[in-house]
This record gives sequence, structure tokens and C-alpha cells, in this order.
Amino acid sequence: MRQLILMRHAKSDWAQAGLADHDRPLNKRGRKASVRMGKHLSSEKLGTDVILASTALRVQETLELMLPHWDSQAEVLSEADLYLADASRVGRHIQALHDSWPRAMVVGHNPGLSAFLSFASSNHMEMPTAAVAVLTSPIDSWLGAAAAGVWELRALWLPRELDAEV
Repeated sequence: MRQLILMRHAKSDWAQAGLADHDRPLNKRGRKASVRMGKHLSSEKLGTDVILASTALRVQETLELMLPHWDSQAEVLSEADLYLADASRVGRHIQALHDSWPRAMVVGHNPGLSAFLSFASSNHMEMPTAAVAVLTSPIDSWLGAAAAGVWELRALWLPRELDAEV
């Protein structure tokens, strides 16, 4: 049995003209959503063994703000190749995970994350900023993780739908 958590980075700031896309920070709403999602993941008692994360500043800040509120001791692996990765690249990163990790998380960008979620769960889904999708699969190895329909969606949380006090 495998568990996969997908998270899109929180809302980024577009105020600084000329700033490279990779270097955009979170805005105020994004910072609040990151903390809220960390608290929610903790309240749901969800864990993960490894987190694959894009190197983009907005992804790194999302994790920086979320992780102190989530009781996760997961190893964070920052991967430059996940920056704006399409669905097939996201799938390849998941397939490359070591099988000793039954639970994994990917924190990245759209449209790749939404496309991977839609493909893997056989349901068209969109992931707004800071959304978290939790999927499970009976597969024994991550090698089978990128096949269509092998994942069952267990939850899709949007920060605006969560209790602000969580």
C-alpha cells in the first residue's frame, strides 16, 4: 500500500516587477494558507516519509511555513527538475522513489500537479494554490505509480475551506 500527497505551492506575490518567476515569494494570503494547511495535515494525523519539492522560492517558503505545524519528520528533497514539471515528469520523480518509503509527498506547480492528479486518479481535477490531495494505492512499488487510474483520491483540501482555527 502506498500513500501519495500532492500539494500545490501557496499563493505567490506578483508585486515585484522584473523578478524571475523562480524567485517569486509568497504573498500574505499564501503565508497564511501554508500555516493553515500544516495545522490541518497535523490534525488529520497524516504522515509522509519523504517530500519531493521544487526549488522555486514559493515552494520552499510553503514548506518552511507549513512544516513547523505538521508533525512530519520527513526528509525533504529539493529537485530543480520539479520546477514547472509536466505530469509525466512528476510521474517519473514519483516512480524513482525508494520503495522503503511507503508514503511520499510532492510539492510543486500547476499545470503539472493537476494533470498528474487527473491522470493518476482518472478524475479531472484542478488544484488551486495550497490545495492538498491525498491518494492511496495498493501498488507494492513506486515503479507502478505513474499508471492511469492506480490511485484512489481520499481527500482534496483547499485552505479556504478549512477552519481558520485548525
